[in-house]
Amino acid sequence: MVKKGTETTLTCIVAGSSEGVEVTWLDGVVPASGKRSEATTDRGEEFMLTVLANATYSFDCRTESRSDGGVFAESPAFTNTVSVDIYDVESVSKVARRGTETTISCIITGLSDDSPAISVAWGLYRGDVITEGVDTGVVEDGIQVSTLTISDPQQDTIYRCDVTAGQSDTSTTTLEIYTYSAEVSSQEILSGTETTLTCVVTNTSIPMEISWVDALESDYEITIAVGDYSPDSRSQNTTLLVRGATQDMSFNCRIASANYTASTPTDIEASLKIYNFSFDDVQARVGSDVSLTCLVSGSHLYGNISWFKGETRVETGIETTRDPYSSILTLETPPVQQAEYTCQYHSVILTSSPSSNVTAQLWIYDIETSSEERKVGSDIILTCVVAMVAQDTTISWIYAGLNGPITETGDDIQSGWDESTMTLTSLLTIMSVSRDQTYTCVVNKEGQIEQSETVELKTFDVLTESHDVLVDTPATLTCHVTGVSSVNVTIQWISPTGDVITESDDVIAESNNNAVYSVDDGSLESGAKMSTLTLTSAARDEDYTCRVMLGGQSDHFDTIVPVKVFEIIADNVSVLVGTIATLSCTVVDPTDTLTIRWLDSAGHTQGETSTTTPNESTTLELIITNPAEDITLTCQVEGDQDYSSEVYLEVNALSIKIDSEDQGLVIPEGGTVREFAGVELVFTCEYVSKNKDDGTFMWSRNGLKCDGSNDCGDVTIERVPIVMKSILAMSVGPDNEGDWRCSFTKDTDGASEIRSNEVVITSLPLGSVTQSPPQVWGVEGTESSVTCTVPTNLTLSKLVSVSWTLDGNQISNQGTGLNQDNQVTQFTRAEPTDTMETRTHVISFTHGEAAVGTLLCHVVYTPERELVISQSTEMNLIKVTSNVDRIYLTPDSEADIIFTIQAPEAPVSTTAELQDGQHLKSGVVSDGNYFTETVTLSFASSGSTATEGDLVRRDLTYSYTVNVASQNVTVTGTVKLIGETFAPESLWMVLGARMKLTTSFTTDRSILTTITWKRVSGDGNTEDIPSEGYNSILTDIDQDTGVVTAMLIIDKTDSSDETGYFAEITLGDVGVVTGRTLNLQPITGDVVPVKPVWEKESVTFSANINGPEIVSIILRHQESGKESEGNSTSDVLNQHSVSFTSGSFYSSHRGTYTFIISFLDGLVYETEGVNVVVKIRCRPLRTPPNTSQNEVEDPNSDNYLVTVACSDSNYQIMYDDQTSVKCDTTTGTYNSTTLTPCARVYVPSPDPTDS
Repeated sequence: MVKKGTETTLTCIVAGSSEGVEVTWLDGVVPASGKRSEATTDRGEEFMLTVLANATYSFDCRTESRSDGGVFAESPAFTNTVSVDIYDVESVSKVARRGTETTISCIITGLSDDSPAISVAWGLYRGDVITEGVDTGVVEDGIQVSTLTISDPQQDTIYRCDVTAGQSDTSTTTLEIYTYSAEVSSQEILSGTETTLTCVVTNTSIPMEISWVDALESDYEITIAVGDYSPDSRSQNTTLLVRGATQDMSFNCRIASANYTASTPTDIEASLKIYNFSFDDVQARVGSDVSLTCLVSGSHLYGNISWFKGETRVETGIETTRDPYSSILTLETPPVQQAEYTCQYHSVILTSSPSSNVTAQLWIYDIETSSEERKVGSDIILTCVVAMVAQDTTISWIYAGLNGPITETGDDIQSGWDESTMTLTSLLTIMSVSRDQTYTCVVNKEGQIEQSETVELKTFDVLTESHDVLVDTPATLTCHVTGVSSVNVTIQWISPTGDVITESDDVIAESNNNAVYSVDDGSLESGAKMSTLTLTSAARDEDYTCRVMLGGQSDHFDTIVPVKVFEIIADNVSVLVGTIATLSCTVVDPTDTLTIRWLDSAGHTQGETSTTTPNESTTLELIITNPAEDITLTCQVEGDQDYSSEVYLEVNALSIKIDSEDQGLVIPEGGTVREFAGVELVFTCEYVSKNKDDGTFMWSRNGLKCDGSNDCGDVTIERVPIVMKSILAMSVGPDNEGDWRCSFTKDTDGASEIRSNEVVITSLPLGSVTQSPPQVWGVEGTESSVTCTVPTNLTLSKLVSVSWTLDGNQISNQGTGLNQDNQVTQFTRAEPTDTMETRTHVISFTHGEAAVGTLLCHVVYTPERELVISQSTEMNLIKVTSNVDRIYLTPDSEADIIFTIQAPEAPVSTTAELQDGQHLKSGVVSDGNYFTETVTLSFASSGSTATEGDLVRRDLTYSYTVNVASQNVTVTGTVKLIGETFAPESLWMVLGARMKLTTSFTTDRSILTTITWKRVSGDGNTEDIPSEGYNSILTDIDQDTGVVTAMLIIDKTDSSDETGYFAEITLGDVGVVTGRTLNLQPITGDVVPVKPVWEKESVTFSANINGPEIVSIILRHQESGKESEGNSTSDVLNQHSVSFTSGSFYSSHRGTYTFIISFLDGLVYETEGVNVVVKIRCRPLRTPPNTSQNEVEDPNSDNYLVTVACSDSNYQIMYDDQTSVKCDTTTGTYNSTTLTPCARVYVPSPDPTDS
């Protein structure tokens, strides 16, 4: 057997004499290529052929007689076949990490399955034979693998593999082990920071492939940087930048060789240990002890903690604990000012780890509090201010007697933090302080020692005194300050107009009163001070202010001191002899509780006493039976002081009576006769005398005698004969209203005039019975009331009944009333309310469709008289109606609504609103109590939605609000918005494939809908779609969303379809909407040609694709149908670069490849094919003697030429036709294996004998 690629010599022996014998070496039927030689040996004549062993083949040695007809001229030719068996040796060199066991291999091929194992020996190149770690191997499937295992490689080493096959020469194959050293940098870092892990390969003589396994699958931001190989330093590295890591993790650095792929990659783990580092700002009160704590937590802690104040390292006062791992710095001197401290952590095990610094501020603060003395019952704000503290600092308040902060005391706490000054202020508002109290302001921050400061609350009281005085009499006000702590107390009096009253003020003008003041200001003794203000004449109730001011405080404290006045009303009384006299004394609006009594001229109490009720009028009557003569009595009112008013009782013998069914009805002095105009009245004036004196009667009106010289109105005066009477008759009316008296003068000389009691006649017109309002308007559901007011307490006429009618129909006692359409309205009648002279009846109802008509009040008096009320009340309903029941809108259409307003007056304003829409009002048009306005509604936005999922028929709410008659009436309704559409802005298509276009739109089942598809023609205009190859489909309406989808199916797309399509949608008579234009564009692909590749090389396929988002990429080998998954990148929208990089390619992989690309929208696109040529390299040829080889590309094919040239100018080509051979890369074979050697050229020296 012969190793492939080496020379071997074939020998053909002719035993005996070879004379006349011609020996020819044949390769088939042609002469064999090779080096021929001959030799004579003891075996016979040897004819040798030296050939290069490239493949197993045979040669024929042909012996025949020579043509010159020698001894064997007639002998037949003889052929002997010689076979050449070829084996090959492939070496597997490797790279290995120093100290890592590694195995290298020699692979012997071309053996037969029954061949015995070939002898294999291992050794160092140009060194000793190695026996340890050797495995010769056995023959399996024609292959024998022999291995050498090196347990501890430490340097690059070349080994040899010596193969001996039978009697053949030993062939030597060299193998290499390239070694390297590698290390990674594990680190300990602060959580959330970034760091760089390094993987370094050193002591390597070849470039390596270094990668971080699965690093990019981390949840954190990863950046990998791969360094180049440096032959100078024989090193190479790669870095892994990790950002924001918050938990321990590890990464594997993988080291492999691209050239020695049989080598096992080495994975080295780099650990990333995460720790958390906390050092919070500390705040402390001036002069307090301070400890700073720096805490480190993590699964692995290998470091130390250092302290710095500013830039200066702190060496003392440090205590370190391990569980938890913390460092406490206790300041030896209480701080008085702010400082910055830094806590530094550095790993002492993983020394490449970066150190971490946490800086915190030591804030120094003090507590400032403020409090002022306050009047009992007033509010106070206690202030606690802390400067230079953090925002999460809190202030709480505690007061004596309460174990814990103030939370539910009714006091109000307001705190605020000023970022600019880092000042925290807390205000404690105490409502209505009652006594001295100590409060504590507590400053706290989580993890800090709380500090506190006490605040003393001082209180004082102000006592005032004033009493009721009779109007226009002096009044004295007293202000008494007690319990005050301040040594400087000022009391001022403030007048009702806000002026300060001083002792120098003699007169200060008040609004309706001139008051003269005097002020008596006492001195401060034992925390008390009194001031007195005296008014010489108090004319009315009014408030004065006692203002207390304490020295050093900006606030003052005001206390109201009222001046309280009352009136005494006690009128003189005139009565007839023999009747009862009633004297009245009324105290009006007292504030204090006063005592009322009647006194006679001797000061004795007459009758009962009475006490007043505050803020009400109290009357005390004194009844005197049968007074015989005129007397004077006194009404005395007793309080802080006594006040009195005199009353004169006049007794006479003349009286006026009404002559009616109630004969003898005496009208008292000052009495009033109230009657309707037209009522007949007869007054009788009778003089009662024991002596039956005769005399003359006289009537007077308004103080003027009715003797003909004065107008007393339309009256009749008649003297009744015989008896001492005079009669006054009248029909009550405006012309005889007034004050009437009758007088009698005796006929005796010097007789005085005796006057009767006074009678006041008041005439009431028939229209004094009133009904209001004349009309009522209201919104449905609201309530209105109508009032009927009738006179009462008339002298003769008595009220019998009050009733109501609606449109002339009597309203029942239960409140049921019928209008003229016999529609029922329910009324509610309230209990009547009375005054001294009127009674008011109120009837109420709720506005509605039936509550309309004329409402009238009917009043009956006795004597039988029904008063006709001229003013009725019209009941009306304010309402707004529209002229439509259902409204449809499209994004492009408008709809008009006519609103009719029924109201008593023109609307003050109208407003209209449409959800997500616009409106235009025409303005209100008046027609009596009916007003109309047209509102035009339209949609406010585009008719296309952003996504198909947003498309839904919308019911938009509209409202129309009228402000009329101080009421708002709102009508609401629904607008159905249809004709909103969705269509993708652009669509991709695969030319030659079926295509579906869709436009979705909203509509209503009641709308007749038609669709017309159109497209943009080549000149930019629109045209109807062709009838052939295009189909339009309309789906049923979705009951939930109101969406219908219009579809256009293109059976087979071509280049003419690369344009815009749109759907024209006719929605009944509502309008026509146009869907968004769908721009169709074809998916295109540009496949990059693949250059021919050598067998075992990798191939990269790539193409540039213009299309939508890619879902998957398949590379298909058309000849075998084999598919592989590719990948893509997209730097520009819709522009993709797809690629696939194979492993080693072999001749079986030749053929045509296409990319099959699936897109997100379901389209599948197949690119044009790209042909891959795989070239097989021929085995190297042995270089003939004295030559040098060179490979030259064949410009006309994928083959190449192996050429030889003489290696030196002293040599010469021996065979000109053997200077090159061609390697057919399709099969990996040469067209010939014979290359010419070069022979040395000898130039003979000149023969000196020649001349």
